[in-house]
Amino acid sequence: MAPGVELRKMFGCPAGFVNGNMFCGAHEENIVVRLDEDARASLLQRPEFRPFIPLPGQVMKEYVCLPRDRLTDVEYLGRWFNEALDYAATLPPRKAKKRAAKNVSR
Repeated sequence: MAPGVELRKMFGCPAGFVNGNMFCGAHEENIVVRLDEDARASLLQRPEFRPFIPLPGQVMKEYVCLPRDRLTDVEYLGRWFNEALDYAATLPPRKAKKRAAKNVSR
């Protein structure tokens, strides 16, 4: 695993983060990667790539779903994961959200 990469869950599924920014993940039957605007625009012109819509009407604008027929191609996935990691590493670090302590009284 690359330095600074952290594996966590997003939408209940495994995802890769760098500096608190998600750069790749699995969701239902999709593998998604976060890419810069030029790469996204180019890929979304091709029919095998789709925008990432985790919930109806909720498009995650920086993410692209990789073609399902390539999801077992380890070299192909590695290429896109690395490109996504390189892009996400340029983004400002995100601070971890503090979770409110649960007030449990008996």
